Amino acid sequence: MAHAHASGVVHRDVKPDNILLERASGRALVSDFGIARVGSGPTTGPQRVVGTAAFMSPEQATGAPVDARSDLYSLGVVGFFVLSGRLPFEGPDEVAVLARHVTDPPPALASVAADVPPRLAQAIDRCLAKDPGARFASGEALAEALATALDRRAAVAVRAFVTEARHLSTTALLYGAASSVTLALTSMRVVQDPTRRAWATLFVVAALITAVPLAVMLGRVRRLLQAGYGRRDLTDALRAELTHRREELAFLYGHGPSRLERLLHGVTYTCLAIAVGIAGAVFGAPDLDHVTGISTAFAIVSVGAILAALVARRRTELRTDPKTERRMRFWNGRLGGWLFKVAGLRLAPRGESPAAAALSPVVTPVPGGRDA
Repeated sequence: MAHAHASGVVHRDVKPDNILLERASGRALVSDFGIARVGSGPTTGPQRVVGTAAFMSPEQATGAPVDARSDLYSLGVVGFFVLSGRLPFEGPDEVAVLARHVTDPPPALASVAADVPPRLAQAIDRCLAKDPGARFASGEALAEALATALDRRAAVAVRAFVTEARHLSTTALLYGAASSVTLALTSMRVVQDPTRRAWATLFVVAALITAVPLAVMLGRVRRLLQAGYGRRDLTDALRAELTHRREELAFLYGHGPSRLERLLHGVTYTCLAIAVGIAGAVFGAPDLDHVTGISTAFAIVSVGAILAALVARRRTELRTDPKTERRMRFWNGRLGGWLFKVAGLRLAPRGESPAAAALSPVVTPVPGGRDA
């Protein structure tokens, strides 16, 4: 399309039906230049609009002069549809749709497709600006923005941050165990001797236990900020890692619970039901407690429920990667935002960093569109 624009050709009917995907090479080819025109100028004749209403730019809909940026608007509508599964403007007929293209502000892509990476959503939103001057100046500029947004390779500093988190997981586990023992012993001392000094000691120990991991995380976040990357770069990288991991796990274990998982869940619930039944029977008739084997049966079904639940959970964890999901929730949450805010104090303002990662576009059926 950029080549056509460089030759002064405006397509005027960019839509999914006119974009061909070459399976062998993965190239996207624009077809059907039937209503294209050379140079800018009025887009229509008297009382006649040419193009497809659902994908038409405001200036084309009003018969104003069009240039390459009109095609970029239409391409933005295509991108919006591919990523969200819906069109930015819909209506009962073509006239209503055209009126909305001219007058209504487009919905932000992130508001209807929350999983789309922010930089990709921003590029699509910019294409849908009403004012042609607010859009990308050329197809090359749009292609560069999309290449940056769709680059799955996280920057070295961001990859190092994610890798360091994995390396620290064992240390964090040991620290948590030691901290739990220390806190328990200190609490026992307070119970035995609830003096003001004992309470103060418990408070200091709890504060230190909390402060150490916070200080470590603040230091790591500050190094990331000093390298010129921020919270969005980290969450983009984690999102890409989670996407890659889910693709691998889906290939290995399928998209949903396996037969083994369902069987284990069934065993768990069955054993729990039997254990509850035995406990209820013994509670209602204490004489049953002396029946031979009742205690053994209760122990067997209880242990069976625990083992089946543990194995089922392990299988689910292999399929879903909960660790990365927890990291995503943490850094997207309030505490993650607070850490970046505190770590960024007294740091010089940073420029826009390169995109860390993005999700692959979703292939969605194309709605039937009629020419207006």
